[in-house]
Amino acid sequence: MAWLIHIFNFVAQIAVALAMSRAFGPWAGGALYALLMCITTVIAGQLLRHSQIGRVTWRNRMAGLLLPWSMIVGGGSLTALCAKNAIASIVFGWTVIVCDQMNLFGFAVIPNSQSVSLAERWFALSLSAATVLGWLLAAGGWLMILKSYLSHRTEPITSLITHRNKRLPLFLPPVAIGASMLLRYKGVHGLAFWVVWIPLLVITLPVILMLLVILSYWIRGKPIRWN
Repeated sequence: MAWLIHIFNFVAQIAVALAMSRAFGPWAGGALYALLMCITTVIAGQLLRHSQIGRVTWRNRMAGLLLPWSMIVGGGSLTALCAKNAIASIVFGWTVIVCDQMNLFGFAVIPNSQSVSLAERWFALSLSAATVLGWLLAAGGWLMILKSYLSHRTEPITSLITHRNKRLPLFLPPVAIGASMLLRYKGVHGLAFWVVWIPLLVITLPVILMLLVILSYWIRGKPIRWN
Protein backbone atom coordinates (compact mmCIF):
# COMPACT_ATOMS: atom_id res chain seq x y z
CA MET A 1 0.00 0.00 0.00
CA ALA A 2 2.83 2.41 0.84
CA TRP A 3 4.41 1.79 -2.57
CA LEU A 4 1.13 2.63 -4.32
CA ILE A 5 0.94 5.92 -2.43
CA HIS A 6 4.52 6.81 -3.40
CA ILE A 7 3.88 5.93 -7.04
CA PHE A 8 0.74 8.09 -6.97
CA ASN A 9 2.75 11.00 -5.54
CA PHE A 10 5.41 10.76 -8.26
CA VAL A 11 2.75 10.49 -10.99
CA ALA A 12 1.03 13.55 -9.49
CA GLN A 13 4.29 15.53 -9.67
CA ILE A 14 4.72 14.50 -13.31
CA ALA A 15 1.16 15.57 -14.10
CA VAL A 16 1.57 18.95 -12.36
CA ALA A 17 4.90 19.66 -14.10
CA LEU A 18 3.48 18.79 -17.53
CA ALA A 19 0.27 20.75 -16.95
CA MET A 20 2.11 23.90 -15.88
CA SER A 21 4.71 23.74 -18.65
CA ARG A 22 2.10 23.23 -21.35
CA ALA A 23 -0.21 25.90 -19.96
CA PHE A 24 2.36 28.64 -19.27
CA GLY A 25 5.40 27.54 -21.30
CA PRO A 26 8.52 25.71 -20.09
CA TRP A 27 10.19 28.65 -18.32
CA ALA A 28 7.17 30.14 -16.56
CA GLY A 29 5.68 26.69 -15.96
CA GLY A 30 8.95 25.43 -14.48
CA ALA A 31 9.16 28.46 -12.18
CA LEU A 32 5.55 28.02 -11.03
CA TYR A 33 6.15 24.32 -10.45
CA ALA A 34 9.23 25.07 -8.32
CA LEU A 35 7.25 27.65 -6.32
CA LEU A 36 4.44 25.15 -5.75
CA MET A 37 6.89 22.49 -4.53
CA CYS A 38 8.45 24.98 -2.10
CA ILE A 39 5.02 25.93 -0.75
CA THR A 40 3.91 22.32 -0.25
CA THR A 41 7.22 21.51 1.42
CA VAL A 42 6.83 24.42 3.86
CA ILE A 43 3.28 23.25 4.65
CA ALA A 44 4.56 19.72 5.30
CA GLY A 45 7.29 21.08 7.56
CA GLN A 46 4.77 23.04 9.60
CA LEU A 47 2.55 19.96 9.92
CA LEU A 48 5.46 17.91 11.23
CA ARG A 49 6.59 20.68 13.55
CA HIS A 50 3.20 20.78 15.27
CA SER A 51 2.63 17.00 15.34
CA GLN A 52 3.03 15.02 18.53
CA ILE A 53 6.02 12.72 18.85
CA GLY A 54 5.10 9.04 19.02
CA ARG A 55 1.60 9.51 17.60
CA VAL A 56 0.46 9.04 14.01
CA THR A 57 -2.19 11.61 13.18
CA TRP A 58 -3.57 13.24 10.03
CA ARG A 59 -0.69 15.72 10.21
CA ASN A 60 1.90 12.96 9.81
CA ARG A 61 -0.02 11.32 6.98
CA MET A 62 -0.53 14.59 5.12
CA ALA A 63 3.15 15.51 5.55
CA GLY A 64 4.11 12.09 4.18
CA LEU A 65 2.04 12.76 1.06
CA LEU A 66 3.69 16.15 0.60
CA LEU A 67 7.22 14.76 1.15
CA PRO A 68 7.32 11.74 -1.20
CA TRP A 69 11.11 11.76 -1.62
CA SER A 70 11.86 10.97 2.04
CA MET A 71 12.19 7.25 1.29
CA ILE A 72 14.98 8.02 -1.20
CA VAL A 73 16.79 11.12 0.05
CA GLY A 74 16.66 10.01 3.69
CA GLY A 75 15.76 11.83 6.87
CA GLY A 76 17.86 13.97 9.18
CA SER A 77 16.67 17.14 10.85
CA LEU A 78 13.31 18.62 9.90
CA THR A 79 14.97 21.42 7.95
CA ALA A 80 17.24 18.99 6.07
CA LEU A 81 14.33 16.65 5.34
CA CYS A 82 12.22 19.44 3.85
CA ALA A 83 15.12 20.95 1.90
CA LYS A 84 16.08 17.61 0.34
CA ASN A 85 12.48 16.87 -0.61
CA ALA A 86 12.04 20.30 -2.18
CA ILE A 87 15.25 20.00 -4.21
CA ALA A 88 14.42 16.46 -5.34
CA SER A 89 10.88 17.44 -6.34
CA ILE A 90 12.06 20.48 -8.30
CA VAL A 91 14.83 18.59 -10.11
CA PHE A 92 12.41 15.77 -10.90
CA GLY A 93 9.77 18.13 -12.27
CA TRP A 94 12.26 20.14 -14.33
CA THR A 95 13.62 16.89 -15.78
CA VAL A 96 10.09 15.92 -16.80
CA ILE A 97 9.59 19.33 -18.45
CA VAL A 98 12.87 19.06 -20.37
CA CYS A 99 12.00 15.55 -21.56
CA ASP A 100 8.57 16.76 -22.65
CA GLN A 101 10.05 19.70 -24.57
CA MET A 102 12.40 17.29 -26.36
CA ASN A 103 9.36 15.09 -27.15
CA LEU A 104 11.01 12.13 -25.43
CA PHE A 105 7.63 10.99 -24.13
CA GLY A 106 6.37 11.01 -27.71
CA PHE A 107 2.69 10.54 -26.92
CA ALA A 108 1.78 12.47 -30.07
CA VAL A 109 4.39 11.08 -32.44
CA ILE A 110 1.96 9.56 -34.94
CA PRO A 111 -0.12 12.23 -36.70
CA ASN A 112 -3.84 11.95 -37.22
CA SER A 113 -3.97 11.03 -40.86
CA GLN A 114 -6.00 8.71 -43.03
CA SER A 115 -2.97 6.48 -43.70
CA VAL A 116 -2.45 5.68 -40.01
CA SER A 117 -4.85 3.19 -38.47
CA LEU A 118 -6.29 3.39 -34.98
CA ALA A 119 -4.38 0.25 -33.98
CA GLU A 120 -1.08 1.88 -35.00
CA ARG A 121 -1.88 4.96 -32.92
CA TRP A 122 -2.69 2.84 -29.87
CA PHE A 123 0.48 0.81 -30.38
CA ALA A 124 2.57 3.99 -30.49
CA LEU A 125 0.85 5.31 -27.37
CA SER A 126 1.38 2.00 -25.52
CA LEU A 127 5.04 1.86 -26.56
CA SER A 128 5.59 5.42 -25.34
CA ALA A 129 3.89 4.74 -22.00
CA ALA A 130 5.84 1.49 -21.48
CA THR A 131 9.14 3.18 -22.28
CA VAL A 132 8.49 6.04 -19.85
CA LEU A 133 7.41 3.51 -17.22
CA GLY A 134 10.72 1.70 -17.74
CA TRP A 135 12.61 4.95 -17.16
CA LEU A 136 10.71 5.58 -13.92
CA LEU A 137 11.17 2.03 -12.61
CA ALA A 138 14.87 1.96 -13.48
CA ALA A 139 15.47 5.40 -11.95
CA GLY A 140 13.49 4.58 -8.80
CA GLY A 141 15.25 1.25 -8.28
CA TRP A 142 18.65 2.81 -8.92
CA LEU A 143 18.00 5.56 -6.37
CA MET A 144 16.94 2.99 -3.75
CA ILE A 145 20.08 0.90 -4.35
CA LEU A 146 22.26 4.02 -4.24
CA LYS A 147 20.64 5.12 -0.99
CA SER A 148 21.20 1.66 0.50
CA TYR A 149 24.92 1.81 -0.35
CA LEU A 150 25.37 5.35 0.93
CA SER A 151 23.58 4.59 4.20
CA HIS A 152 25.57 1.33 4.67
CA ARG A 153 22.49 -0.82 5.18
CA THR A 154 21.07 -3.44 2.84
CA GLU A 155 17.37 -4.01 2.39
CA PRO A 156 16.02 -7.46 1.38
CA ILE A 157 15.21 -6.53 -2.22
CA THR A 158 18.49 -4.66 -2.62
CA SER A 159 20.34 -7.71 -1.31
CA LEU A 160 18.58 -9.96 -3.84
CA ILE A 161 19.43 -7.64 -6.70
CA THR A 162 23.08 -7.02 -5.80
CA HIS A 163 24.22 -10.30 -4.19
CA ARG A 164 26.27 -11.31 -7.26
CA ASN A 165 27.65 -8.18 -8.84
CA LYS A 166 27.32 -4.79 -7.17
CA ARG A 167 28.68 -2.74 -10.05
CA LEU A 168 26.04 -3.92 -12.53
CA PRO A 169 22.96 -2.48 -10.72
CA LEU A 170 24.91 0.66 -9.81
CA PHE A 171 26.05 1.66 -13.29
CA LEU A 172 23.69 -0.08 -15.72
CA PRO A 173 20.38 1.72 -14.92
CA PRO A 174 21.59 5.31 -15.56
CA VAL A 175 23.43 4.20 -18.71
CA ALA A 176 20.35 2.35 -19.98
CA ILE A 177 18.06 5.31 -19.23
CA GLY A 178 20.39 7.76 -20.98
CA ALA A 179 20.79 5.52 -24.02
CA SER A 180 17.04 4.93 -24.21
CA MET A 181 16.32 8.67 -24.04
CA LEU A 182 18.86 9.33 -26.78
CA LEU A 183 17.29 6.69 -29.01
CA ARG A 184 13.85 8.10 -28.25
CA TYR A 185 15.07 11.56 -29.24
CA LYS A 186 16.46 10.15 -32.49
CA GLY A 187 13.12 8.54 -33.27
CA VAL A 188 14.15 4.89 -32.75
CA HIS A 189 11.25 4.17 -30.41
CA GLY A 190 11.25 0.37 -30.50
CA LEU A 191 14.95 0.07 -29.67
CA ALA A 192 14.55 2.71 -26.94
CA PHE A 193 11.97 0.45 -25.28
CA TRP A 194 14.19 -2.63 -25.31
CA VAL A 195 17.33 -0.75 -24.23
CA VAL A 196 15.69 0.24 -20.93
CA TRP A 197 13.59 -2.88 -20.30
CA ILE A 198 16.16 -5.62 -20.98
CA PRO A 199 18.66 -4.33 -18.36
CA LEU A 200 15.77 -3.74 -15.96
CA LEU A 201 14.63 -7.36 -16.31
CA VAL A 202 18.21 -8.68 -16.02
CA ILE A 203 18.89 -6.73 -12.81
CA THR A 204 15.58 -7.73 -11.21
CA LEU A 205 15.85 -11.38 -12.32
CA PRO A 206 16.51 -12.68 -8.74
CA VAL A 207 13.42 -10.87 -7.46
CA ILE A 208 11.34 -12.18 -10.40
CA LEU A 209 12.51 -15.75 -9.75
CA MET A 210 11.68 -15.43 -6.06
CA LEU A 211 8.18 -14.20 -6.88
CA LEU A 212 7.71 -17.06 -9.36
CA VAL A 213 8.70 -19.58 -6.67
CA ILE A 214 6.21 -18.04 -4.24
CA LEU A 215 3.52 -18.09 -6.92
CA SER A 216 4.18 -21.74 -7.79
CA TYR A 217 3.93 -22.78 -4.13
CA TRP A 218 0.73 -20.77 -3.73
CA ILE A 219 -0.86 -22.35 -6.83
CA ARG A 220 0.03 -25.86 -5.65
CA GLY A 221 -1.15 -25.11 -2.12
CA LYS A 222 2.17 -26.01 -0.53
CA PRO A 223 3.60 -24.20 2.50
CA ILE A 224 6.84 -22.26 2.11
CA ARG A 225 9.40 -21.52 4.81
CA TRP A 226 11.68 -18.48 5.07
CA ASN A 227 15.05 -18.45 6.78
